[in-house]
Amino acid sequence: MKKRLIMILLLIGIISSLSAAIKPFVETEQGLIAVLFHTYQNGTSGTDFDFRSQGGQDVLYPFERYTVGVEIADVH
Repeated sequence: MKKRLIMILLLIGIISSLSAAIKPFVETEQGLIAVLFHTYQNGTSGTDFDFRSQGGQDVLYPFERYTVGVEIADVH
């Protein structure tokens, strides 16, 4: 019982001393992505099929990326 109380007090002390050094952050990235090169050849002497020009992949696709992190003592 005493060990648990000591551990809890120790953890509270550590957390309270680090609370000034802890900085949470959230970042987001948004943009567009495109297919630059995408071909397919059926067999060794088959014809090439270009998905970009013949298959309709010449469009831009939107993307989003979210990052959540914590910086502790100026290091994350």
